Amino acid sequence: MNYLYNFHSHTNYCDGANKPEEMLLAAIELGLLSYGFSSHAPVPFPNHWCVEKDKLSKYILEIGELKKKYKDRIEVYCGLETDFIHKFSGASLFRNTEGLDYLFGSIHYLYENPWDYLFCVDGPFKEFQKGLKRVFKNDPIAITKRFFELSRKMITTDPPDVVGHIDKIKLNLGKIVPDLEQQDWYLEELDKIVDCLVECKPIVEVNTRGMYKGYISEPYPSVYLLKKLHENKIRISLNSDSHNPDEILKMYQEAIVMLNEIGITESWAMIRGKWMSVKL
Repeated sequence: MNYLYNFHSHTNYCDGANKPEEMLLAAIELGLLSYGFSSHAPVPFPNHWCVEKDKLSKYILEIGELKKKYKDRIEVYCGLETDFIHKFSGASLFRNTEGLDYLFGSIHYLYENPWDYLFCVDGPFKEFQKGLKRVFKNDPIAITKRFFELSRKMITTDPPDVVGHIDKIKLNLGKIVPDLEQQDWYLEELDKIVDCLVECKPIVEVNTRGMYKGYISEPYPSVYLLKKLHENKIRISLNSDSHNPDEILKMYQEAIVMLNEIGITESWAMIRGKWMSVKL
């Protein structure tokens, strides 16, 4: 690999295990040339895995200090992973925040009316089952349509710089529908999201976390989607979604082999403050 980087990473400001400097020192030891922090942005309700609203400025300040301290050893960037909850939360809330370099946008929560009931797409399986029953009447098609409807709404109305783990619905739904990517209704939703990406042209993350956690055999997005992205010249950015130092580059090589077999030979990384193409 010609250029080592990771821009999707978490620290103890959110649901990560380590302090920012500990993560950065590990990245330097691994030989990374760029490293970006992307703690979960605050959301407008109590939760245990996002940066607390009153600590956001401290987070940005600390990353800014690390930029200065290690400027001769590594490029350091400060970002957030924002949750899109239509009309309540999204990238636009943080777009003009001083000290932020980039924004990921992800769908973690599903709901009908968000203040009646929210549940996590990638939370514990029992929580997913409860939400599937309560909100979607145990209908896998309905929950899939809702997930990708929200994804398209995020991309078209509140676009982030990078779309995070775009098909994460498969993590828990795949346990209920084992042949999920053989279902015509599911593939139709994937094709719709590709059309949306072609129109809006964000960077799409290739996320290895599901692979190294042993949950799935492919990254987010799947090989089916990656082939579609390649056919349509959609930019990708390889990241690990690390929550501790051991995960910073985990399963990169396996993912790169998959990408190269598809024909994807470049990824997008922040270099000198701009998103630029690098060879895989």
